[in-house]
Amino acid sequence: MLNNLLVLAFFIFQIDSGPRITSPVEGTVLRDSIPITGITAVERFQSAELSFTYAQEPTENWFVITTLTDPVTDGLLTQWDTNSITDGDYHLRLQVHLQDGSINEFIVRDLRIRNYTALPPEQSETMLAAGTAAISSTEDSIQTATVVPSLVPVLLTPMLSPVPLPANPAALDRSTVFSMVRTSVLVTLLVFVILSLFVRSRRNG
Repeated sequence: MLNNLLVLAFFIFQIDSGPRITSPVEGTVLRDSIPITGITAVERFQSAELSFTYAQEPTENWFVITTLTDPVTDGLLTQWDTNSITDGDYHLRLQVHLQDGSINEFIVRDLRIRNYTALPPEQSETMLAAGTAAISSTEDSIQTATVVPSLVPVLLTPMLSPVPLPANPAALDRSTVFSMVRTSVLVTLLVFVILSLFVRSRRNG
């Protein structure tokens, strides 16, 4: 039983230490150039690729943003200029290619690009706060971005773009929830291991 608990703890640690995107998170509203941060430094790393696709695209045709040849340990992966694509909902994918030919994949869904779409005031403030936090969390030295209100020319069309509801501020992102679950499981396993060793020592005594 003790061996099984140790194997389970090792398996959980391996999952949590895999490649992933730490920012932006699911449901974030994006505008202009935004930093993409994450982790690609895994065992047998060969290269990594960031790409995006339209959320409404059934075939999921992925468009490459950048390719990385050096592993990154929880830092800046690239700057993504969202001005080059139309407003809409997108998925962001990180693929890490390993030396044995296998691929580890991590996808952030429902990213809302709104460069030319008017936003409610509370949603604009949330977007600004999320962008500033992502920039300050990178290991590289990045100057703090200042958002200055400006007039953006908008082409008048008969089509009205729906404005999505603001993200729930009380929601937890997946990485935070998984980290909490991982910590709880590891603490529980540690208690089981200590109790097993104690009972075994009492029997041998």
